[in-house]
Amino acid sequence: MHKISPYISISGITTPDEVKLVTNSFKEAGYGINSYHQPTIGILICEKSLADRETQAGLRYPALRDLEYILMQSHNKINFSLALTFRDSGSLFDTTKKLFNSFPIGILCKRIQFNVVWPHYLPNHRRQLQKIKERYHVMDILLRFGKEAMETGENTNLNSITNHILNYKDVVSGIVIDPSGGKGKLFDLEKAHTLKKNLNHSCRYINFCLAGGLKPSNVKNVLHDFIHSTAEEDFSIDALSGIRSQPHGKKATEYGEDVLDISKTKEFLNNTSEILY
Repeated sequence: MHKISPYISISGITTPDEVKLVTNSFKEAGYGINSYHQPTIGILICEKSLADRETQAGLRYPALRDLEYILMQSHNKINFSLALTFRDSGSLFDTTKKLFNSFPIGILCKRIQFNVVWPHYLPNHRRQLQKIKERYHVMDILLRFGKEAMETGENTNLNSITNHILNYKDVVSGIVIDPSGGKGKLFDLEKAHTLKKNLNHSCRYINFCLAGGLKPSNVKNVLHDFIHSTAEEDFSIDALSGIRSQPHGKKATEYGEDVLDISKTKEFLNNTSEILY
């Protein structure tokens, strides 16, 4: 298993025009494809997206009919990651195959993130991921651990999370710690530090990504504190809700009723670049 490079991800991108805007924002902040922290765009996909390919499942999800064209906007200047959320872990392989058979995704995108429920280590679940890895061997697989994993609190639980992650060490290239689920809740820095330390001892090649609650106003302090506590910059970050705003004249009544705010994105990346190169 190779170790993937640290990355900075802007997630929830839904159109080719947004790809171009975000790519330019990375460039203006000093990030390029050869940077230590590589610029990345996250594309969200859910079961509803797969059921209806012609329309968006929400403002954070692209219509799948547009996915190939979105991915074609890379021009070797940025990486893409697909983030898939499915309830039935037993169908991960079939669902992934169906998605990949529709587009040349293996060429245009080489990273896929599965959002899993905690605790969720089942032999069948691991076998599903193993089948995906064997079929799409160039694809890096990431696992997201949400609030169920991070909110139960004690070091013994963090040891349990570490052991849980190690069950997947032969099939995953990285983990994403995200207690927010796209709702803007900041992760617990102390717990994240302890988990990073545990993984450094047990499986250092697994990429470690922090997500949840990152926004222009706090990203410098969060990164400074995390680097100070870990004494390293070998980790990734992912931003979603903190770089989005409500559509003009509308008030959100449900989760995800927001759109990319390119001004916030530029500010976020500029602030990040003062800490991470």
